[in-house]
Amino acid sequence: MQNTNETNLFSHEEDKTMQRNYSIYDIANWFLQHVTCDQKKLQKLCYYAQAWHYAIFNSQLCTASFEAWVHGPVSRVLWDSTKRFEFNDLPTTLFSSMAEKIDDSTDTFLHRILGTYGKYSGFDLECLTHTEMPWIHAREGYTDVERCTKDISIDDMRNYYRGLIKGDGIGEG
Repeated sequence: MQNTNETNLFSHEEDKTMQRNYSIYDIANWFLQHVTCDQKKLQKLCYYAQAWHYAIFNSQLCTASFEAWVHGPVSRVLWDSTKRFEFNDLPTTLFSSMAEKIDDSTDTFLHRILGTYGKYSGFDLECLTHTEMPWIHAREGYTDVERCTKDISIDDMRNYYRGLIKGDGIGEG
């Protein structure tokens, strides 16, 4: 699978005032309401939402960090809540009782993330993250199958995806 065309993910000026921080459960709940996900796909969608939010708004979307696991970026908190489902699709109501409503600006932003990445499987998204600098950089010094719990750098996320917006060619090809 080759890289998606992330440079067109946000083709017009965004509302730069979007500053609300959500929990990982709020963001995960939003995705579960809009697309069928197993836990791997949900992890990657949440990661891409967080990474692109750093790139565009220079702030976090949700109060979660992502570790550079063998199968791609993972929020440990989200993993702890979804691992019991193994490779099965997650219930759409899994986080409904604890999730807050997403505001309109964030809803628009998440729809754009979903429009870009939602068509891919969890495995496809895993493969994509394995070609991108933030995950690769966090895993430096680890073998392909070695356990790694190192956080993916916020600066790496921000700079890498911002570079895609600017058309720097980062990660393309």
